[in-house]
Amino acid sequence: MTKKYSTLSGEQVMSCLLKLGFTFVPQKGSHVKVCKVEDWLKRTVITPIHDELAI
Repeated sequence: MTKKYSTLSGEQVMSCLLKLGFTFVPQKGSHVKVCKVEDWLKRTVITPIHDELAI
């Protein structure tokens, strides 16, 4: 059984991450880095800013 995933743009993914409390870290090229610190855990996500991303 295959599961079909939706397609989102990089900007849509970043918008969702920012709403979840992530903050921008310096950007390099077309990839944006965001992080979120919770207690002792630091989460870092790097997202390419392209038209569409298959998730």
